[in-house]
Amino acid sequence: MLDRIVNAASTAVVSAYEQRIGELALEKQIMQEKVALCGRPTLMKVFEPPEPPYLSRH
Repeated sequence: MLDRIVNAASTAVVSAYEQRIGELALEKQIMQEKVALCGRPTLMKVFEPPEPPYLSRH
């Protein structure tokens, strides 16, 4: 992909590639943050009262 950007003659094409690269970098950062939070209890779960034993679904 870098070769295409370097060889692109049109500034519009280069600009489009740069914009897409920026979007992908942002998406990567968001995904990394989601992975880092995966498995952690949410704020709602932390403050949610425990379910009474007679309502358990065992």
